[in-house]
Amino acid sequence: GAAPPGARLGAGREWGLRAPRLGTVGLSVCVQHLLLLACSPAVRSLGGSAGAFTTSSCHLTSSLSVSALGVLILVTALVVFGAVQLFLSRTSAGWAMRATAEDADAAELVGIDSRAVYARATAIAVAIASIGGLFLAIRSVFEPTSGPTQLIFAFEAVVIGGMGSLWGTLAGGIALGLAQALGAQVNPQFSVLAGHVLFLTVLVVRFGGLRLAAVRAIGAARWSSGAGRARRGSSPARRSRLPQVLRWYRWSSAPPSSRR
Repeated sequence: GAAPPGARLGAGREWGLRAPRLGTVGLSVCVQHLLLLACSPAVRSLGGSAGAFTTSSCHLTSSLSVSALGVLILVTALVVFGAVQLFLSRTSAGWAMRATAEDADAAELVGIDSRAVYARATAIAVAIASIGGLFLAIRSVFEPTSGPTQLIFAFEAVVIGGMGSLWGTLAGGIALGLAQALGAQVNPQFSVLAGHVLFLTVLVVRFGGLRLAAVRAIGAARWSSGAGRARRGSSPARRSRLPQVLRWYRWSSAPPSSRR
């Protein structure tokens, strides 16, 4: 028999969300192969164009020095993350972006153009990725097939720092870099492996059986102490931040004379 209209509408909406993602993956594969044909698979670097700055360092002590390029990268990352944080928390465009990320359909009901929000988010992401790619090209070597490897590192940094946490992503990237550096001290071949081990450890602790066992142990302790008996029959629901985000968006986009 034919599927009910609601099921067809839900399937169409799900495909509408998946189509851009699949198209982006296909486009990235095409661009990668076009770069292989046009530029050859030879490795390149912009370190020579940056001059002596790439090899200079600041000596803190007689046995400890810090790379000047590394300090510049860290300061730039802090500035970029701070600017993004201010944009998301202090501007109407940032509130619209947060509301669309929470629930695009509800955001459309208050007049937010989700297509414009997605385009703006893509532009910001491309600009930040361009800054990161520039520093990567100066600090290391790159080739047309370097993208998927760096994408894996970015995904691991997001998971380590916590999904949805802006500053957690920065902390996750620093933790991943420290793990790779410590692995390289043991053996240069263990650099990438150490980062993957940290990523898998975080997955097991945060989303695996260890976390479930800890939650069960805490729940049992609260129940035995009587804290959970008073709330018997009530299940804590997940509180969405969407209503607050929408209220702040409507307040920030209203004329100053009508704000209260």
